[in-house]
Amino acid sequence: MKAIRLLRPAQWLKNGFVIAPLIFSRSFVSPSALAHSLAAFAIFCGAASAGYIINDIFDRESDRAHPVKRLRRPIASGEISVRTAVTIVAILIPILLVAAWFVAPKFLLAVALYLALTTAYSIHLKTMPIIDLFVIACGFVLRVWGGAVAIDVVLSVFMFITTLSLALYLAATKRRQELLSTASASDFRSVLQHYTVKLMDDYSEIAVVATFVFYGLYIATVRPQLAATVPVVLFGVFRYRYLMERTHDESPTDRMVRDPQMIVCAVLWAAISISVLYLAS
Repeated sequence: MKAIRLLRPAQWLKNGFVIAPLIFSRSFVSPSALAHSLAAFAIFCGAASAGYIINDIFDRESDRAHPVKRLRRPIASGEISVRTAVTIVAILIPILLVAAWFVAPKFLLAVALYLALTTAYSIHLKTMPIIDLFVIACGFVLRVWGGAVAIDVVLSVFMFITTLSLALYLAATKRRQELLSTASASDFRSVLQHYTVKLMDDYSEIAVVATFVFYGLYIATVRPQLAATVPVVLFGVFRYRYLMERTHDESPTDRMVRDPQMIVCAVLWAAISISVLYLAS
């Protein structure tokens, strides 16, 4: 159980972005593309876990002072030693890189860049205001690009900008929740001393508007069939913002994956997208 918690499987939901190119390119009708996409998803889950372990190693002291993380994170709680965590990472990363090469050489580059970015984030970039938000967002863009090169498709630039905007929205709302979670939030994450709740609200509003603008441009220029998904996406964003207002959880993602309406919304979006694109193929 402690080893599973170290890998943070609940966060693997974010790697669903890897599968997005499979849907948007209508490649889901190809068994080969489907297999490559699922393999890419699994590899990114492993890469994300490696990144979380590295982050937990560097954050172990501040996590021990945190009222929740000191209990939930195995390194901070002492359930798993730093040496064991380093050993796991040292074994996991080469396996992931070799597996990525077999999926596609360019996919190996995407995974390597993702691992380098998350490591740099854990070491220093997370302490730099604004840069920390864009680093998190770039991690999502790399997921989408990795998913595209894994199945050898080219996505519209509008899709990448949509991903960047949506990821910035998620990053800003996460920082907002962290600011609200404790009276001394900056003691646990130093970058928070540079932020305010109002600033994060402003950033999230800019990012969510950009998300819909570029998603709309993508639909208008590339996939008009996906217009049917717009109400579902709008509902999802409204519901997500409602959940943030109702709770002060540090991780909105954790709350989102436990909310029945958000789960139905995600399933409905996928079902509509696959259905209309399949009928259009």
